[in-house]
Amino acid sequence: FARKLTFCVVQFFGSRSYIRLSKGFVYLVAIMDWHSRYVLSWELSTNMEADFCIRALEHALIIGKPEIFNTDQGSQFTSKDFTNILLNEAILVSMDGRGGPWTTSLSRGSGDRSNTMRYISMTIRQYGVLVAA
Repeated sequence: FARKLTFCVVQFFGSRSYIRLSKGFVYLVAIMDWHSRYVLSWELSTNMEADFCIRALEHALIIGKPEIFNTDQGSQFTSKDFTNILLNEAILVSMDGRGGPWTTSLSRGSGDRSNTMRYISMTIRQYGVLVAA
């Protein structure tokens, strides 16, 4: 007995990575739509504070509002400022467990989602240094 799917759950996810430059590192966060793998927003930072993740989230929420937001348990995503934005918008918060199957595949593994992060990283790496605006 097969049931027809009569609704669609909109889910976004956040993923962080670092990019090695010729002189140091820069940190990248991307907020993507789970289904389409579309990058809704991304931000760079020279430190691992939560503010660049919050800016990326706020930009993504201008484009759309998911029912669920999934991340790992990094301190940027578990900060009160970050989670309060989601809770104030009535968005369900989903966080991968330590060593969960999605954690590795989204940020470092294979597939379209990790390829998106690699593409952004390679584009930035071509410039070699990060110039403050």
